[in-house]
Order: sequence, then C-alpha cells, then structure tokens
Amino acid sequence: MRDKPDGAALLDLARAVLFDDLLAELPEAARYRARMVANAMAIAAREISEGKRTQEADRDALAALYDETPTPADRIDPENLDDALTRLNWWLAAEIRAGRRDGDAPVHELLRESVRGRLRLANPKALPSDDQQGGNQ
Repeated sequence: MRDKPDGAALLDLARAVLFDDLLAELPEAARYRARMVANAMAIAAREISEGKRTQEADRDALAALYDETPTPADRIDPENLDDALTRLNWWLAAEIRAGRRDGDAPVHELLRESVRGRLRLANPKALPSDDQQGGNQ
C-alpha cells in the first residue's frame, strides 16, 4: 500500500507553492532560475507518474519488431526493463546505421511514437493538445 501524496503529487505541490507563493517574492534576477527549477520539478513529476509506462511501451514496441516476448521478470524488475530496452535500442540503432531499416514504415512509426512519448514527459506543450496526455497511443 502506498501513502498519499506520492512523489509526483509532492513535486506538483512544491511547484505550485514555488509559482504561487514564492516567485513574486524573489528578486527579478532569481526568477528565471526559479522557473527552471519549477520546470524540472514538472518533468520529474511526469517521469515518476508516467515514465515506466513510456519505457514499457518502447520496450514492447521494440520487442514486437524483433518478435520477442518480454518475460515476466522484464515486467516486474526495473533493471530488466532497462536492460531489455538498452539491448533492443542498440540492436535497432545498429540496423539503422547499417542501412537495413531505410524506408521501413513500422520502424519510422515506432520512432515517431517514441519521440511523442518522450515529449509527453519532457515538454508536452510541444505536442498538439490532443496528444499531450497520450491521445495518439
């Protein structure tokens, strides 16, 4: 059982306090840095709440490309997830460098969706509004 609020909610609360209460009290020279801290907090909160799901989606898409089935351990152990994702990314990168995936529509779509997933975490405003919360998954 998890206690509430979780880490993402705590970061959201701290970010709100920074913006709503503290930012106006800071000297002008410090406000830009405070906004950078607030943006980093927002990214961290999104990664806490959605990061594993994004990694799992990437791993599953790559595994499907290579006709692999993730093991139950891959689904439970974060190190297995990281190892599988690293291995599959290296495999795809080697194929791309060798020119074996040129014109491969499924790979192009996989890469587009991977970028959309990363943008949802790092900079959702860069996506169309219907895609900011995972609308095109």
